[in-house]
Amino acid sequence: MVPYYQDDCCTIYNANCEDVLPSLGRFNLLLTEAPQYPPGLSDHNKARMDAGLKVAGQSTLAGSLPEAGLQLAIQSCDNAIVWHPDRFKLPNGKKLDWTCHKQQIATAWHNIVAPKAMMWGPLTETERQRLFIQCIDFTPQANTILDPFMATGDILIAALRRQRKFVGIEIDQQRCEQAVKRIPERKKT
Repeated sequence: MVPYYQDDCCTIYNANCEDVLPSLGRFNLLLTEAPQYPPGLSDHNKARMDAGLKVAGQSTLAGSLPEAGLQLAIQSCDNAIVWHPDRFKLPNGKKLDWTCHKQQIATAWHNIVAPKAMMWGPLTETERQRLFIQCIDFTPQANTILDPFMATGDILIAALRRQRKFVGIEIDQQRCEQAVKRIPERKKT
């Protein structure tokens, strides 16, 4: 498959991760935020899912949460950290909590050596970058990082700031374009 974007530091695919991953080989670290909703889902149906209700009939790009893609990504990596894993059945692993003022903000599933909790403030854009950079720092041997649900590239920027190679996959072309436009951010400290 031809990448949407590629340079010496990163490769981005505009595709379904289930279609791309089998041809890419192994990675040192899977670092991703699992999608909360199927691609293309309306705000109305997102609210229905959050309330535990069935989604009203609507066609989406993939039709359902990409659990098979997430499982394939985990199998393709030596180490894995998956943020917001609660909608997926994942293999046995450990839990990592992000807390602020003793209140849990986010949870990750992982299979690496890491603390049980990280404590910082609310997840502002800067804090999200610190979170992802700290996750990368847990695995200093990870030269190449995979994010199969890249969205607009928060993990991409963290990987590039840590001078790691990055492979991202995103099904939405508009989000791929936004991620590519963010690549110059890696120069920020």
